[in-house]
Amino acid sequence: MRFHTRIQDIITATGILLLITAIVGWILVFDEPAHSPASLLADHLLSRLSGEEGSSNLSFSSIERNLFADLTINDLSYRHDGHLSIAIDRTNLEGGLFRLFLSLFSSKPLVSLSFHEPKVHLGPGPPFKEESAGVPRLLRSWVSRLQLEALGSSGSFHADAPFGAIELEEIDLALRWKLGDELPAFTLHADRLATTTSSFDFASSNLTVDLRRDGLFTFSGFDAKVGSGGRRLAMETLAVDGELVSLRDRSLTGRATLRQGVYHAGKMTAETPELTLQGGYLSDRILPIVIEAPSLAVKTPEFRAEGSRVGLHLHDMETLLLRSERIDLALGETDLTLQGMEIHLAAGENDLYRLSSTLDEGRVDLLGSTFVARALETLGQGIYRGETIERMELQSLAYGEVSGKTDLHFPLEASFLYDRSDRQIVGRASSRALASDLFTQAFTFSLSYERNRDDHLVDLLIEQEADLRLLAHAERMSGHLLDFSLTGRFNHFSFGVIEPLLARYAPFLNPYYTEDTALTGNLFFTARLGEGAVFGLDGRISLDGSFSTVRLGRFERSAGFLFTATVVEDLIDVRSAALSAEGHQLSYSGMMDLSDFFTRGTARLLRIDDNQLLATLG
Repeated sequence: MRFHTRIQDIITATGILLLITAIVGWILVFDEPAHSPASLLADHLLSRLSGEEGSSNLSFSSIERNLFADLTINDLSYRHDGHLSIAIDRTNLEGGLFRLFLSLFSSKPLVSLSFHEPKVHLGPGPPFKEESAGVPRLLRSWVSRLQLEALGSSGSFHADAPFGAIELEEIDLALRWKLGDELPAFTLHADRLATTTSSFDFASSNLTVDLRRDGLFTFSGFDAKVGSGGRRLAMETLAVDGELVSLRDRSLTGRATLRQGVYHAGKMTAETPELTLQGGYLSDRILPIVIEAPSLAVKTPEFRAEGSRVGLHLHDMETLLLRSERIDLALGETDLTLQGMEIHLAAGENDLYRLSSTLDEGRVDLLGSTFVARALETLGQGIYRGETIERMELQSLAYGEVSGKTDLHFPLEASFLYDRSDRQIVGRASSRALASDLFTQAFTFSLSYERNRDDHLVDLLIEQEADLRLLAHAERMSGHLLDFSLTGRFNHFSFGVIEPLLARYAPFLNPYYTEDTALTGNLFFTARLGEGAVFGLDGRISLDGSFSTVRLGRFERSAGFLFTATVVEDLIDVRSAALSAEGHQLSYSGMMDLSDFFTRGTARLLRIDDNQLLATLG
């Protein structure tokens, strides 16, 4: 039988073939692919597999296949230049070659792969070069529209890179990626992860990583350990969640949470039940970093610190905020408690830093007494350059309390100055209302310390309205000499102001004074380091003044006094000592050796009106 084809059928069939060819060519050949990871992936895979002879090696033991069923490749292996090695026990292509062929003509091609026991080893070597010029445009367009699904189980991964080594064991992977998108979606689980670099090492078990197409990701691991040098951090669990905003700009945000963390550095140990760290990098800008812990304990053989609700905020790497609800410090037998602490540190130009801090209450136990500072506010600034503090200035306000054998209450103003170039330190503290259970009225005081290179100066001023003024000055010069002076002025200073003090520490004076007893006079004392073994100071003391309303039995009298003496090498030379009352004067002059308390001198009793000597002793 003979068959004839009409010319009309030939023209129709040829037209349909040309139309299909034109459509496919327009889509697959002339369609310009999007600038996405798909283009790079296609360029990379296809160009490397068609590389120079001997540079790559792809092999397998057998293929189980037919036209329409799944295609299975057994014992697939790929090696490249001895640096990359991939071995897969069984690789399955869902739908086989027929579905792969049909995907060429689909607007949303989908390729589903599954891997059993994949093993990947990445060794040292130069990075792959991009050689995209020889890749057909048809395949580039197909890859840009391709959707890839991959499943892997019981795999392993090992890489030796210039920066270090990484190893994963028992990997299960589920991947779905439309290669035209920037990010794939995948879930990865590994029984063990180990990473070693020149700067740190990291290990974790039961690792889970999940990434969504919108960039949201989670990371979790158990029994995680991080080490660097002699420092180690161990965590019972580590969880990270965040968002990969842009892969191209490397922009991401995230939050890490560790539980039951223990940090070791030398003899120091830090522990926390939970710690969170939140931060990110967005549009060439580091987002604020926030570190918070409900409690934190730090221990060394000599020191212990425990903090509750501790938070550290770092803004733009230039502004730091530290907060804590409570911090307990212990150093030896000294205990310090800080409540409601907040410290704000900001960096400025020319290495200038500004500091502000507040403290609800600070409490320290020392030498059997408790010192408390409430409502402490501090402002300051300093220059920090080259890991060195060049200059620092601080100003503080607080309300202070001292309790123990005696109680003191006072508002406090303090300042501090440090200048490294001048080797200068200046500290000052003052109060305008020093109250105590030892006084019936408030005092004022100011204390200052100054060091200029090798010279040290200390000044203390105590005043009680216009009735009392005591000024102490100590000075140690570069020649290691100590000079000390004490001057005082009493202007009808009432003993009633210090009556509780006298009752506690000098009860034997109680029969001789009343609340109306007052002191008027002057005090002057100077001293410097001497050769004495008992007193150790050489100097001079001078007292003169009068007491009003001194009680002598049933009588109340007034009395005047005068005392002048010098001390040289434990030898006291009393030049003049006199007590005058009711027209009589008792005087003494002589010497006393403090080493054996041997006294040589003369005591006289005079009647003042006619200067008549009534008695002499010595």
